[in-house]
Amino acid sequence: MGRSLIIMVSGLLAIFSIFQVSGQKKQAMALDRSYNYYSAEQARDIANSLVEKALQHIIDDVSWREGFTYSDYLNGSGTVEVDDHFSDSTLTRYEIRVRSTGTVQEISKEVDVRMHRTSFSKYSYFTNVEPGIYFITGDTIHGPAHTNGPFHMWGSPVFTGEVTSPHMWRGRGDPEFLGGYNFASDYVTLPTDLTALRNAASVGGLLLDQTAQVIFNDDSTVSVSYSIGHGAWGQPETFDLSEMNGVISSSRDIYVKGVLNGQVTLHSNRNIHIIGDITYADNPLDNPASDDMLGMIAEQRVIVDDGAEQDHGEQDLHIQSSIMALGNSFTVEHFGVGDPRGRLWILGGVIQETRGAVGTFTSSHGTTSLRSGYRKSYKYDQRLMTQWPPFYPVQTTYSIISWREQ
Repeated sequence: MGRSLIIMVSGLLAIFSIFQVSGQKKQAMALDRSYNYYSAEQARDIANSLVEKALQHIIDDVSWREGFTYSDYLNGSGTVEVDDHFSDSTLTRYEIRVRSTGTVQEISKEVDVRMHRTSFSKYSYFTNVEPGIYFITGDTIHGPAHTNGPFHMWGSPVFTGEVTSPHMWRGRGDPEFLGGYNFASDYVTLPTDLTALRNAASVGGLLLDQTAQVIFNDDSTVSVSYSIGHGAWGQPETFDLSEMNGVISSSRDIYVKGVLNGQVTLHSNRNIHIIGDITYADNPLDNPASDDMLGMIAEQRVIVDDGAEQDHGEQDLHIQSSIMALGNSFTVEHFGVGDPRGRLWILGGVIQETRGAVGTFTSSHGTTSLRSGYRKSYKYDQRLMTQWPPFYPVQTTYSIISWREQ
């Protein structure tokens, strides 16, 4: 009996010891897992914190690519590397990648942020200043629309893309924001340095120093003639667009119309006058894969001249282009005079310093009607979100495309 009891007690002690050792191992494993989890979370925090520091550097200086290393940061260490298309061939000219690594006790976590600078062509409508000119019932704006001032609305204009501004819209009515809106957005600064554009015209493009008439031909050529006074033009010279880099620039006014077969950015140090329909040989509304694309950039105004609508014997005017008026406005000559001219069809976008008028309207008993000039129908060219005309200005700041943690 006594011997049996001793054996039984010894067995129980052995079993207890086994359970005790097993429990200690589980406790140690749990502590290890907990410590590893803490280290991993801390490493992730370091990586994210360093990315934030790097993004601030890029906000302050868009050319910053130096990166940095910290050997003692938040109880760990970390590094940041910044790549662009010079150091990473997978990136486009306007893309950068920020890679941040945080390390705690040999456990590392990485954050990969991809950013890009977008072209101003991404806007269907953009103004820096909005005077007392209204979007009215019957107006339809497709694509992203932004102003640094307040929009003015009357009645029920329709916006199919996102509408953004640092200010709430003013006026009366019930505008339709089908693509959403943000009336507390950041200011967006228009470009002021067009050096690259002018240089491109002088090397591989077409640099003009006289008032010129530019007519696009559907055979991928462009005809250029110079003013000889009193509305007359000299003998045109024809150029093959396929042999150019796509930039045509003049230190004087440019008068333009035609059918474009190719990709061109038309630039004037002064004004661009639209004297007739400007359309693409391959209409992207019919063929989204069309590679025809036009940008028009005037450092003062872009003007629809009187009589432009008569080019094809109809009142409506068709313009397919991303239009930019940096010093003033996109406007219609004598927009407040005469009978209504019809509808202004734009496929592309209008970017301008100050919103210009294209017509006037009357309002009575809640309804609006066109009194003079054009009624607007602006449709966004979806291609301009990711593509843009040659050397078209890009925004000065980067936007985040993706933020990936590993």
